[in-house]
Amino acid sequence: MTTEPMRPDVRDVMTPDVFVILAGTLAATAAALLTERRVSGAPVVSPRGKPVGIVSRADLLDPRHHFEGARVEDAMTRVLFAVRPTDPLIAAVHLMVREGIHRVVVVDDGRLAGVVSPMDVLRVLAASDAASESPYEYVALETSA
Repeated sequence: MTTEPMRPDVRDVMTPDVFVILAGTLAATAAALLTERRVSGAPVVSPRGKPVGIVSRADLLDPRHHFEGARVEDAMTRVLFAVRPTDPLIAAVHLMVREGIHRVVVVDDGRLAGVVSPMDVLRVLAASDAASESPYEYVALETSA
């Protein structure tokens, strides 16, 4: 008897409580917020909560965005790659690979519902492998400067 491989939907793995940055936020403030939250990027939303872009720490560190009064809109990517909660997770994976991006926005009826990152996908893979009989041995290497 063969078992069917697990085929999760986006909603099964997405991070639903997404940290967002409000449009109009100063770029320096956005960078500090991302650092404080220990996230590499976040969706940018309008005051009504509509996704309008996505910004990463790398975007905010770009010297072109270091000027007096720079706002998150000056650094964010305005093209949003999105999937729906009911889409198969593999659709989000293919989108990240094809576009070379590190997060995919999840939208439901035009509103932000979550985000899928490579770490979310890795958690699913690790959890599905946890039940396997194969023991794994990990090695820690000590390095010197």
